[in-house]
Amino acid sequence: MTQARQVLDARDDLAVAAAVAGLDLPPNLRTTFESGDLESAAAEAGIERAIVDQIVAAEQSGAATAASPLVAIGLLGQEPMAQLAAARSSFTAGDLSVAQARAIAAREAWAGASDLGGLRLRASIAVGLVAGLIGLLVIARLRGPRRRERKWFETGTR
Repeated sequence: MTQARQVLDARDDLAVAAAVAGLDLPPNLRTTFESGDLESAAAEAGIERAIVDQIVAAEQSGAATAASPLVAIGLLGQEPMAQLAAARSSFTAGDLSVAQARAIAAREAWAGASDLGGLRLRASIAVGLVAGLIGLLVIARLRGPRRRERKWFETGTR
């Protein structure tokens, strides 16, 4: 009976955390609890709570970095919001391993976006500078012979 009460308390805690996060609980815990396997039900409650926490952490990571231009540059080609939406729907459907993987992927994308954005910006500036220098060298090379020709005409000597 004590173990059943612990599982029910964990379920209540999970329900509050999920409601705060705007998530619907999957049927997994209920099904496991009703089967009578209280150890598995307790483990399931812990797993579901951990995934709710990971989804919340990913959302907070996205909110904390949303206004940075470097983050926007770093997120080019990535879609952490889509990963987060997939994590939420997978959690509600009871596909906990996918929900966890997607939440982690979203959080990691946001966490590394500023550094990646800075790297991309510096690389773009470096490429621009190199292209500018090459352009100046080409222009100087093209202008060089004309100056010599003009000088020859002006002096009358070769």
